[in-house]
Amino acid sequence: MQCTLDGGALMLYTLYSVLWTAVPTSFGLTLELSDSERRTLGVEPLPRSLNEALDVMEESKLARETLGEHVFEWFLRNKRAEWAEFQSKVTPFELERYLGNW
Repeated sequence: MQCTLDGGALMLYTLYSVLWTAVPTSFGLTLELSDSERRTLGVEPLPRSLNEALDVMEESKLARETLGEHVFEWFLRNKRAEWAEFQSKVTPFELERYLGNW
């Protein structure tokens, strides 16, 4: 399989998701497991937010060793700041949905 990247606009988690699906599918494999199979294998559900993903990453020895201490800490620090900024914003959906109720 060849993967050609164009510029810096790539979001790595998106690439990994596509590759994670494409590679097994190319070989006729499936990644679908029932809930009971997941529990039996100890497969945890994916994080539902950036904050949850950062909590998981922070505990990952593999991520720390792969990125190196400096990049690992820099990434966590910057993404935590991004999450804090995101949490402080009010979205158009929230304004439309909740402002009229007050």
